[in-house]
Order: sequence, then structure tokens, then C-alpha cells
Amino acid sequence: MQIAACSEDQTDNTYGALYELLTANDGRAADDLRIDVGLTRCFLTDRPGRLEPVTASAGSREGQRVTYAVLDETHLWTLSNGGRALAKTLRRNVAKMRGRSYETTNSFTPGEGSMAEDTHKAATTATAGVFYDAVQAPEVSQDAPDGELRVALAVAYGDARWVDLDRLVAEIRDPDTAWEDALRFLFNQPTDNRLKAVHAARWGSLVRPDVQVERGARVGLGSTVPSRTTRPRCVPARWWTVGRTRS
Repeated sequence: MQIAACSEDQTDNTYGALYELLTANDGRAADDLRIDVGLTRCFLTDRPGRLEPVTASAGSREGQRVTYAVLDETHLWTLSNGGRALAKTLRRNVAKMRGRSYETTNSFTPGEGSMAEDTHKAATTATAGVFYDAVQAPEVSQDAPDGELRVALAVAYGDARWVDLDRLVAEIRDPDTAWEDALRFLFNQPTDNRLKAVHAARWGSLVRPDVQVERGARVGLGSTVPSRTTRPRCVPARWWTVGRTRS
């Protein structure tokens, strides 16, 4: 068995929890299951078998005899970090052993090309052999009352009763938390904010209904460019004249 991720620290999310479960109560579970538990891997004591964490940077794993592979946080597994290649190798290996692979992940960013996105596509096209289970919170708006946010979070977290929903609401309300990140990581909804030029809420807060733009006035669109030697300056990208239509 292998627990795989893109980094060693990431594999510890799963292996660390397993280690604590097996060694709790003076290692009773490990003794009952006849498992020799180590900080980096586990071995069966009465027959061949082991469990180990592996990463995308650990070299080729082609042909290893794996009967069960855990692919952790596959929303991070992309072409650039070797995650896609590792996933394909592990899946081939478990197929040769009539085994299974199991993915655990946060929601993915649409269009990023992660393995989590590929698995979602496979599930939506009813690919044989793929079981997909993802509980998403119901649609909720950013300006919804805290009570509605808690109800939506309760759906996403299901029977994970140890999660403090009020703490999550406070995190969502933090000005530094992008709404798109909250949707992905807390409400479990695939969301993409990479191509947005402006934050919708920030843009809406700048509306000035009291300002009347006269016909013939010039309106510009630009961006602020930082400088090491002078103040940041606004560089215009385009100008329009109010009232003039394009031919």
C-alpha cells in the first residue's frame, strides 16, 4: 500500500493520522492487526506487506506491486509538479495487481488541469470503475447572513461534528479571505478566480450612483503599476468617449 502526494509534508496529512490511530492506547490497534508501526512506514509482522508514503519527487515507481494507493490532495497534482505522471503510474500499478486507488482532495480549480479535475470529468461522463463522492454545500451568496453560511457549511461537512462552523464563518468574514477560496476550500465548490481582473465585491463597493458622466467626457481603463524609484502610477489601457458609438 502507498500513500502518495506531491510532497513529503503532504503525505504526512494521511500517514500521520494513521500513525496516531495505530499507536494510541499503547499500540493496541497495531498489536491486534499485527502491524509493526514506524515513523516512515509500516510492515505486517506475520506475512509480506507494507505501507509507505511516496511523493512525485521520489523517482520512478513503475512496476511496483501496489494493491491500494491513496492519492492525497489531487487538486494539487498537475503536469508541472509531476503529479499527473505519478497518478498514472500508481493507477497502472494497482491495475496490474487488481487493486484500487483512492483520492482525497479539496475542490479543484476548473481549467487548471489537475488530477482531481480529471477524475471529476471521468465521473460526470460515467466512466466505468470510477466511484465519485463529493458533498458540496448549497449555493450561497457572499452577503448572506451568518446563519445561512453555517447551514451551507453543515451540509458540506456532514458528520464531521468536531468542526467548529462558527470559526469557519469567522474565517470567511476575514477581509483577507477571497470569496472564491471560501467556496473551494470550505464549501467544496469548484471555483476559478484566476482570470478575474477585479474582485466583484470590491468593484461593487466603488459604484458612485451620484456621479453623472457628461456626454463627450473621456473615460479610461488602466492599472496601477509599482515602481522602485517613483510612486505607483496608473497606466491607461484604453480610453472611451461617452456617447460615441463604435462603427
